[in-house]
Amino acid sequence: MSSGFGVITPQGRCHQYYVAFQDCIAAGHGVNSRKVCGPTVEDYFECLHSKKQNKWYGKIRKTVIQKHLEKEYKEESKSSTQESSTQA
Repeated sequence: MSSGFGVITPQGRCHQYYVAFQDCIAAGHGVNSRKVCGPTVEDYFECLHSKKQNKWYGKIRKTVIQKHLEKEYKEESKSSTQESSTQA
């Protein structure tokens, strides 16, 4: 949590990112604050919501499932060709 108090630990998991974000904003970069503090804000929101991490896990999961299905299809087609050759 941004307050600095965690549920289990004395400090929240994203508190360090919040402090960096707060320091960047407090530095007062003026008009360029979005450009300068953009990566800091991005890190803080990634820590809170894990959108990039979840997207990455989704890609991995999709690849694993696809490879598993391809393997099943190959095994199924092999067994069906073997059955048809033994019946003839």
